[in-house]
Amino acid sequence: MIPIPYHSVPDSEPHSQAPDSSGPLRRRGKYYFRLPLIDRAIRVDEAALLILLGALVGVFTGFVTVGYRLAVHYGNSLLIEDVTQAADGGRLWLTLLGRLLLPAAGALAVGLALQRLHKPSALTGVPAILRSLQTGEISLPPSMAAGSAASVIILATGGSAGPEGPIVEIGSVMGAQAGHGLRLPPRVLRTLIASGVAAGIASVFNSPLGGVFFALEVIMQEYALAAFAPILMAAVLSSMVTQACIGAIPAIEATQAIKSMSSGLAEMPLFCLLGGLMGGLSILFIQSVDRVGMTWSRLKAPAWAKPALGGLCVGAIGVVMPDVMGEGYLFVNQALNPQASLNPLSLLIGQPSAGWIPLLLLLVALMKIVATSLTLGSGSPGGSFAPGVFVGGAAGMAVGWLVHLIWPSVNPLPYGVMGIAGMISGMFNAPFTAIMIVLRLTEGNYLILLPVMATVAMSIFTMRRWRNVSIYTWTLQKLGLPWGHEETRDPLLGLTVGQVCAREFLAMEAAQTVSQALDALRNTDHSVVAVRGEGGRCLGLVSLSDLRLAFQDREVSHLLTLGDLINPEA
Repeated sequence: MIPIPYHSVPDSEPHSQAPDSSGPLRRRGKYYFRLPLIDRAIRVDEAALLILLGALVGVFTGFVTVGYRLAVHYGNSLLIEDVTQAADGGRLWLTLLGRLLLPAAGALAVGLALQRLHKPSALTGVPAILRSLQTGEISLPPSMAAGSAASVIILATGGSAGPEGPIVEIGSVMGAQAGHGLRLPPRVLRTLIASGVAAGIASVFNSPLGGVFFALEVIMQEYALAAFAPILMAAVLSSMVTQACIGAIPAIEATQAIKSMSSGLAEMPLFCLLGGLMGGLSILFIQSVDRVGMTWSRLKAPAWAKPALGGLCVGAIGVVMPDVMGEGYLFVNQALNPQASLNPLSLLIGQPSAGWIPLLLLLVALMKIVATSLTLGSGSPGGSFAPGVFVGGAAGMAVGWLVHLIWPSVNPLPYGVMGIAGMISGMFNAPFTAIMIVLRLTEGNYLILLPVMATVAMSIFTMRRWRNVSIYTWTLQKLGLPWGHEETRDPLLGLTVGQVCAREFLAMEAAQTVSQALDALRNTDHSVVAVRGEGGRCLGLVSLSDLRLAFQDREVSHLLTLGDLINPEA
């Protein structure tokens, strides 16, 4: 399907684009394309085209998610093998050696591959997508997905990162390339990129609405009705593909205990405090990734070797605390399962007593922040969404168990779920996404709606008392690129000089007189004359203020030339 240029379909109706546009003909909400096989033009309604492209992006992203999750699950299941079973089989030393070296080996392979295949950039992943949408120069080349595709090796070999960011990036690149292939305008490209983002989040969590809200509030930063349908279609089809291939089991399993949990109104102050704690942990997480990244950037080592060194540090942590390796959803599901036994330090101690559980859960949450900072800060590709969920679930359950020890009738489970919502809203500035994911996790248990709203509100409040940023927009601000609610609503933000400069101007020779320039300016709307020299080279500009002598003395204007008045620094 080939876009028809503007001049190919003559029509007396007004067009919505300039005659020199390279995009397809668009008139009254319809696009015109030519089918090369039958050499006929077809007319496609814009809404129908967006729905179709959103569906294609959703299906593609769904299959990407399936492959990604299977590869990561297989690798993590080998690394986080139960130490007792390994010891019984005489393979304890092999398991521990694998935990130590595999993250470094995987990061080394990725570092070497990306050095040859991917051009380094200060902005990668979701921050690069945000900046592209902000400036209006929507360009997500296929090479941008190279790091995202390579991140599956990082996660499968134990690197501490998440799959959502890479999957979202691959889906966004797919949407952008589909739009560029049809030469669609930037407004449509924004919607297709957001469709890829929604499809990625929806397929991982089996939560189409969560994916839609993430795309709208984090990526597009607005709730545009025209963009809602294709984004929703992408999220639905992505979830359908994932369910058809690997079942309707999201990254966080909805156990019967989660679906039936509830809390009393007397606990609402505790959930507010929990929200504040999650906001504080969000700040710590963002600052930790940033500081470790700055430290790693000053390290005098080849760029391809830095991820391997970071992987070696993560492996050293994983020898003692293997739960921090990989995406971490296995541990989150264990922490939220009342029947599961929790022992993050199984290599060092036996089954801990109930009094030690809060401390161990808080310790594993903090070490997950360290491991993720080492992975991402050293240059390994990967996302931060899953680590944020991990930290929220572990820290939330730590608070829940502490409250349970003091107040035995309290169920600690809701605190873990609320902790996840608090970290999603705090780290990613995505309150509606957090609420929707929790509602999906509990399969619509509205008894937890008040606690989750209170937790999310206090987490957002804490973050905004610090800075109104997310882990994505913090990267932009560190690079000196403005971002925030006020800036995104500024209609001038992102406009370049090339987009607003005048394409038509008055050009005259340097030997021509001021009087001739005045006569020429009277017949035009221009206020500046471009002065040409030998060979047509532009010598500079002469404005009306430069011609003030001609207004005072008509005779002078016949003697002075533009070359006499030229100001090359104007």
